[in-house]
Amino acid sequence: MAVLLSALACEEPNITPKDLLEERRNTILKGNPSAEERRGGNGNGGGGNNPNSPNYNPCAWTQGYTNETAPAETWGITVDTTTCGYVILRWPPQPKFSPVDSCTAAGAYYVATAPIDGGYNTSCAGNLTYSNAYYYLLGSGCSMWPGKEYRILLSYLERDTLEKKLRWHYSEPVQFKTGTRSIFLGTCQ
Repeated sequence: MAVLLSALACEEPNITPKDLLEERRNTILKGNPSAEERRGGNGNGGGGNNPNSPNYNPCAWTQGYTNETAPAETWGITVDTTTCGYVILRWPPQPKFSPVDSCTAAGAYYVATAPIDGGYNTSCAGNLTYSNAYYYLLGSGCSMWPGKEYRILLSYLERDTLEKKLRWHYSEPVQFKTGTRSIFLGTCQ
């Protein structure tokens, strides 16, 4: 260890053996360095992809994943329009749905709404829900309005770490008609 410190001290005149020992002590106190730190990184620059690197990217792992779309399936979606002014969708938990993943779109169900009989706006961005239920107040946005017919499609993204794939899952579309009464129309009394 002393020979190594002497050699390094000769190459770096601004770094003293005391500084190197202090740095080593801090590394030991933090725990053993990761394999990523020991080998010098994964090519993302800045000394590797660890939190202490200037170019740290916590989502670098996604670069090795491929995208895939699974065939649409029947999810058993039920539509409840009995509560005045609301559309309530429910479905059984999907087996490959996972909690929030900050590096991909995984962790949320995506709700796509399309009007059948001349809805007000056909270019809505869609909505998200983080559980297997979705509540929508009619007239509160551009998606659904009272007394209209709609088609809903649900989807979610699965992160398959074994096959290194990001796989989209889709429901079969569900078609329904909203109730005619609405809170914003004042017809819920």
